[in-house]
Amino acid sequence: MRRRAKDTLTLQGTPRRGQLRAFSPDGSAWSAPAYDNKVKVWDAQTGQDTLTLKGDTLPVISVAFSPDGKRLLSGGWHKTVKVWDADTAITPSPSRAG
Repeated sequence: MRRRAKDTLTLQGTPRRGQLRAFSPDGSAWSAPAYDNKVKVWDAQTGQDTLTLKGDTLPVISVAFSPDGKRLLSGGWHKTVKVWDADTAITPSPSRAG
């Protein structure tokens, strides 16, 4: 299928080439690692940069949305997965049992 010009978006901010990208479950947003160890979220309709997740000191190579779309996960060279609030870009404190 060929894309027509009206289907093409220009993004604000640039995702890293070859890195894993993710669409939100409802298709309204998509996310990708950026060049500066951050994760960007774009509006899927407008291409507007809507959120920047900051806090990684090493490159991020993959992102994923939770099934309900409320969390965004990022993983990279730091060999850990960070969980972010997909609306506020805040990393919630881990909950502890009991």
